[in-house]
Amino acid sequence: MIGVLSYKTMEVKYAEIEKAAMQLPPGELAKLAESLSAYAGEHIDPEIEKIWIEESQNRLEAMRSGKLRLIDEGDVLEEAERFLNEKG
Repeated sequence: MIGVLSYKTMEVKYAEIEKAAMQLPPGELAKLAESLSAYAGEHIDPEIEKIWIEESQNRLEAMRSGKLRLIDEGDVLEEAERFLNEKG
């Protein structure tokens, strides 16, 4: 129960911080975003980073060998729109 309470508290604090950040002038908001991005980049779990590097290498090899077919972004968006229209 305490974990849930602390999570809720974090949610409230996050919402307050986000609201305050969105009121910053664009230049200050950009500085904040850059600082947060740099901080997050310094705190990446090495094991997760290793897994993503391996996945990227596997995808590149699959693409080069022809096992992975690349699809143009526009084609993907058109197909998604058709799919959604059929379901809608």
